[in-house]
Amino acid sequence: MVHMKTTLHTKIDKDVKEKAQLLANELGIPISTIINSQLREFVRSGTFQVAREPQLKESVWKEILKASKDAKDGKNISPEFTNVEDAMKWLNSKDKKWS
Repeated sequence: MVHMKTTLHTKIDKDVKEKAQLLANELGIPISTIINSQLREFVRSGTFQVAREPQLKESVWKEILKASKDAKDGKNISPEFTNVEDAMKWLNSKDKKWS
């Protein structure tokens, strides 16, 4: 799939632009990458979210919560190992037994 580029001209407040460029430079990310990323997510989800800290997608949170519950219930966890050799043997075995 070929992605054609286009130019978007829009008016924004000068101080917002300057602050955004400073933050983008601090993060080492071109401002165009940030704008493209936000527009792609907006098109995909119909929503947008802005935060300095990374945010996990809802599907990832669900997986984490499920894994946490399974661990508390003693399900879908590997056995405990006292050495690397036994751990590697278990990881490489074709008939792993999960708790």
